[in-house]
Amino acid sequence: MRNSFIVIPALLALGFGGWTVLRTFHSTPNEIVVGEEPEEITYLCLETGKVSEGAWQPTPALNPATGKKTLVQGLYCAKCNKWYRAPPPEMVERSPRGPSCPVTGDPLSVEGPLSAPGAI
Repeated sequence: MRNSFIVIPALLALGFGGWTVLRTFHSTPNEIVVGEEPEEITYLCLETGKVSEGAWQPTPALNPATGKKTLVQGLYCAKCNKWYRAPPPEMVERSPRGPSCPVTGDPLSVEGPLSAPGAI
């Protein structure tokens, strides 16, 4: 009887830990699909740090405001409330969890508010 007070919580903890690890490694990396270009993406200007949306084009893309190729794809960190430059597709493919925030380590997302600042 006393063994069941130890065994049952231990089995529950082991099951929850296994489920968490399995979910982490088999999840999709923040909706980022390598090799497929979306119709629109969020851009981060490397010169000004401003965030904007536009039709997909190869990056660095031409910034209509400056006339320079300073636009790169931006990914958002909800914890920092900032946009960061997306890593190259080769890095995304090698990372099982997808791109992560350079400050907090949290996953980056393709969706976020355009009013949030961009970190260069």
